[in-house]
Amino acid sequence: MIWFKKSLPTNEERIKLKALRRKKQRIIRDKVKETGSKIIPRTKVSNRKNPLKTVEEEQKDREDVTKAQIEAWTALLPGIIKKLGMALKTAFFGNTFAVRLRFG
Repeated sequence: MIWFKKSLPTNEERIKLKALRRKKQRIIRDKVKETGSKIIPRTKVSNRKNPLKTVEEEQKDREDVTKAQIEAWTALLPGIIKKLGMALKTAFFGNTFAVRLRFG
């Protein structure tokens, strides 16, 4: 299958587009001056979806999430370790047939 590339603009078309872009930017700048609008530079606008405003709030939120995860793991781990311990005992000291049935 042959893929055809879109033809690139010629040098004259690029010059026309550049002039058109400059003209539109000039219109925007004039409108901003005319209305007295205040434009916030993009570097000062926060690019985040997090509703928390300060670093302290974010840190507190992360601490709460981490604390909840630790509580969940401490509730689950004893059972997991117990099951794993039984499997290891079976693997080392018991019937290998039972191990094969459990783990394939």
